[in-house]
Amino acid sequence: MADEPPFTEWTSVPGSRSGALRLAAVGGGIVLYRAATAAVSPEIAHTTGFDCQTVLSPTAVGGSPGTVPEIAIPQILPTSPDFDIVALDGGAAVATEWFGGALNALQVGTASGGGFSVRDSYAGIIDYQHPRFLRGGGISPGRFVSAIVYESRLVAIDKTVKDPKTGGPYVALTGPDDRVVDGVILCAGTTQTNGILPSLGSLELLYRLDGDGVAPSPAGDFAGTLFIRSAAGSDKNPPQMLLESNGTYAFDADEQDGTLLIVAATTKGPQLLAYDLAAAAAKPIAWPPGYPSSGTWIASPTVLAVAGAPGQKLVSFAFYEGTGSAVSGVRYGQVDLAQVR
Repeated sequence: MADEPPFTEWTSVPGSRSGALRLAAVGGGIVLYRAATAAVSPEIAHTTGFDCQTVLSPTAVGGSPGTVPEIAIPQILPTSPDFDIVALDGGAAVATEWFGGALNALQVGTASGGGFSVRDSYAGIIDYQHPRFLRGGGISPGRFVSAIVYESRLVAIDKTVKDPKTGGPYVALTGPDDRVVDGVILCAGTTQTNGILPSLGSLELLYRLDGDGVAPSPAGDFAGTLFIRSAAGSDKNPPQMLLESNGTYAFDADEQDGTLLIVAATTKGPQLLAYDLAAAAAKPIAWPPGYPSSGTWIASPTVLAVAGAPGQKLVSFAFYEGTGSAVSGVRYGQVDLAQVR
């Protein structure tokens, strides 16, 4: 039996479903960004040289973040991308998919004053999907990016190296036959400040393998199997399955002082897990009383470790929620992992 839920925040956020969701700590508060892509006016297209743009729209969900502008990212096609964002002093680091039909790319850059400046663009025959900044207390925020390449491999982008098989600027962390469709790389311990990708032994991989034989979720997500393992995995340290086989539609996670909070959309409804890295043990966290109601499903979960008072281990999360085929809105919550026994 799970403990009583250690929630410090639990609220509904108005709004309909658009694109991916991501939380970011901005100033003294927490902001939820939603992605939406649409065609732009001829005047904007003439200025930017692109017919569409993705807008990351912020909503304050906790604390007092102050005034936070929308972020506009030029696009060729009206497809809402997956993205990640980390607030930095005076702006934000953004990693986003960029769709161009035959030319797709991963763009990494900075956002300031509502605009987006590309720092690095990765394109070519390699298809980069589902970008995530490496997370956890052991790495500088917004410094390194992971992605899925060839719809099968979880990689950490590193311009200083080349993959020996593909020549891509990354370190491959899963095999070419693993069929990884989504993943997060986490680093606990001492913060990296020297601009070098941490050693594999300090990285934890949380990833979802492609599955089959299960109907898509109401949100259109396909089920797979969720695993965790060290990036320096071996036969003595095999992947650990966290939820039932072929039962996870989508997930996200972040690390706080050696513990992960994992939010997952599953075939059994929304699930919340605390995972102790030292003990390699997962513990379910009960939702607030009465939640979820029968038939509730979630999509696009996002998780963010945040600062708290001494002794707290706060992690915020959000997701779309719905019943039947309709989205009812966005749910925002926060858990103190120090209260999970």
